[in-house]
Parts: sequence; C-alpha cells; structure tokens
Amino acid sequence: MVLALYTDEVPVSGRRSMRCPFHDDRVASATIDNTQGWFRCHTCDMRGDIFSLVQKVEGFSEFIQAREFIVRKLL
Repeated sequence: MVLALYTDEVPVSGRRSMRCPFHDDRVASATIDNTQGWFRCHTCDMRGDIFSLVQKVEGFSEFIQAREFIVRKLL
C-alpha cells in the first residue's frame, strides 16, 4: 500500500483523516480515500492521486519516476 509509506493512518477501505506530509501538520487536516486512491489537504490544498503524492513527496519531476518508485516499493 503506497499511502503507508507516508503515514500510519491508512484505512483499509474508505476515507480517513491524516496529517499532511507537505506541511507541519499538528492535527489531521488531510483526507485520504484508499478505495478511490486520492488525497486532499484541507489546509494547504495539496491534492491528487497516489502517483502525484509520491511525485510531490519524493521530488520526482515525471509521472514515470513515481510509478517506478511505487513498483519497487510494492514488490
């Protein structure tokens, strides 16, 4: 599970709140939906799917880099 790389608050299914990995978040201001594969921070407004999350957190400039990173981590 990709979201588990960045938070220990990943739901098995459905939605859950989490601390945003993009800013110093002391309360859970982001929502993740593991069923549909998206996230959104209600404070800094970062949002996207699992690929854009990995791309932004890891600093990749291209989608393909994020996809390859996910494949390596999940295998």
